Amino acid sequence: RRRRTTSGEGGRGSEAAARGFEQIGIKQGVKTLVMLRPSFPFFSCFYALFKIGAVPVLIDPGMGGKRLLECLRDVQPEAMVGIPLAHAARVVLPGYFPKLKTSVTLGKRWFWGGHVWEKFRIFSDQPFQMADTAASDLAAILFTTGSTGPAKGVEYSHGALAAQVGLIAD
Repeated sequence: RRRRTTSGEGGRGSEAAARGFEQIGIKQGVKTLVMLRPSFPFFSCFYALFKIGAVPVLIDPGMGGKRLLECLRDVQPEAMVGIPLAHAARVVLPGYFPKLKTSVTLGKRWFWGGHVWEKFRIFSDQPFQMADTAASDLAAILFTTGSTGPAKGVEYSHGALAAQVGLIAD
């Protein structure tokens, strides 16, 4: 079932997630694997990571298990926000997550520790102070599907993303 959301709700949701991320140790520069299905929480999470200057890492799970594991080995995330199935894989395959310190589960947390999406966010009436980032700072790592060879992580800087937004706006 689809849920309609206003831009105001979206902004408040991403600010609450940003405050929560900072409190649990996900801060500027932290590579954060996002393993969520497209949804309101996915977008709240993604925008929150940008607001704090963390580095969202997106890997298409449709590329297959072997390629996905190769991508994880390459990027070595320090934090992860994911659905229970993704966290179960993390627990079963810890060698692919050697630097992971912080985890957030969207949905039921089973037998692993970490935080739960529905509980860690901090709502406030005060505007969130976005991180001060430089154009050369790493903004996101997005993995290609690997359809023409091995999947590759494409690093986007804040300057490159700002330029893309400017072109779209024009």
